[in-house]
Amino acid sequence: MVFEKGCYPEKAHPTDAGFDLKSNEESFTLEPGTKRKVSSGVKLDIPSGYVGVAAPRSGLGTKFEVVLANTLGIIDAHYTGEVSLTLTNKGKVPIDIAQFDRVAQLLILPVPEVQFLSVQTLKDSPRGNKGHGSTGK
Repeated sequence: MVFEKGCYPEKAHPTDAGFDLKSNEESFTLEPGTKRKVSSGVKLDIPSGYVGVAAPRSGLGTKFEVVLANTLGIIDAHYTGEVSLTLTNKGKVPIDIAQFDRVAQLLILPVPEVQFLSVQTLKDSPRGNKGHGSTGK
């Protein structure tokens, strides 16, 4: 993985799936019901065959209702611009975000080669074409 100088993405524990992404901005307050684009200070070059996925931190979401605006952010292979994150405060209290606070996590995942085939019909399945919630609760 190629990484350009900035806020180094790192794991809190060796067994973590995601690398912590930090705010690379001066401290700010995220008011309830607002969103803000936040610099991570991370620029990277993901190799072909892989994708970066920016995901919310469960602690921020559970404790403070601060989530990523787009739930998951896809970072394509060979994108070399800065990874920015849009945080949304869905809670009822202002949240202070300090410089270098962990605000999201980065997953690097393999992407399989896929070929689509055109067919007239698809085989039946238990889920069928029922859409969202088709498996129950």
